[in-house]
Amino acid sequence: IIGSLVICFFNVKVSSKVAAFLNYVFMILLVLLFIVGEVTNDAQSWFDFGFFSLQPSEFLKITTIMYLANYYDSKKRDFSSSWTSLKPIIISFVAFLLIVFQPDLGTAIIYASIVTLMFLLSPVDKKIKNKIIGIVGGFIIVMGLILVIGGNSLLSERQMSRITSVISSSNPCDEENYYTD
Repeated sequence: IIGSLVICFFNVKVSSKVAAFLNYVFMILLVLLFIVGEVTNDAQSWFDFGFFSLQPSEFLKITTIMYLANYYDSKKRDFSSSWTSLKPIIISFVAFLLIVFQPDLGTAIIYASIVTLMFLLSPVDKKIKNKIIGIVGGFIIVMGLILVIGGNSLLSERQMSRITSVISSSNPCDEENYYTD
């Protein structure tokens, strides 16, 4: 709430530059998590400061929205080149991979959904957008196949039980369908 109020009083031009800077700061914090991060629920995605904990990926979602909105707005007449269109996608993909390797798949899926929606709503040239959608779609299909084939070795027992309960159960919300420690 405090962060939202601070953002409301920022000048849009200033906040867009701050958002781009903070986006990179939170990506660096995601890298630092692998060194000094706290493991919670099988994911190394928290910094524990004793009196509070910080999960950088949550703040990264907000700064990414602001960064992408500013980027797409500032380049709206210059999306004829592939590099201009791909730059924010590549930066976001690096952040996505950092979240996946924590592993925090729930946050990674939400992050990817945010970036995808913003890209689909962007003023990128339709031909370039279709190429990027094809490449990303192919990547998703390959990753899905790897996940299905690799199954148990890539997912924790808890994650695998959630997936199989949703697929095999008529009521996936039953308590008996969830793995408990």
